[in-house]
Amino acid sequence: MTRLQYSGSFTVEKNIDQTRSFLMDPRKLFLSIPGVESVDSIERRLRVKFKLDLDNIGITDTGGYLSTITSVMLFDYELKEHQFSLRGKGRSGGSSINTDFTAVLSEQNGITKLDWEAEVDPGLILRMLGEHRVSAASGTLISMIIDGFRNAISSI
Repeated sequence: MTRLQYSGSFTVEKNIDQTRSFLMDPRKLFLSIPGVESVDSIERRLRVKFKLDLDNIGITDTGGYLSTITSVMLFDYELKEHQFSLRGKGRSGGSSINTDFTAVLSEQNGITKLDWEAEVDPGLILRMLGEHRVSAASGTLISMIIDGFRNAISSI
């Protein structure tokens, strides 16, 4: 099993209490992700359905047969004092996918910094498309997700 790993940080001009308040409603967080179509609560988990435009993440040579992939994931969400995590399992493009995302919050002068790490197990998609292509596409997708998070938190 190959797990792709990513990490980074970003800041928002909101204090840590405002940021935590936003993160207490994970629906808002998921709805800030491009392509998310629905977020439903199922027994303390979140079921997230989204469409992935393959052109937007750099996969353009599908022979015109495939331009989007619908993914359905179930996420466990946990918010502790200065950390939140998302653990997801689901399917995308006929393949099982697992994700882990953790962010640690810190504040300095009313600005919150989020240091984050993400791991993705793309399952069979990795074998079908190759590690280089999947890693690049996943990196692009994660950048889009992080931008969505940053913009949503900044808008509160």
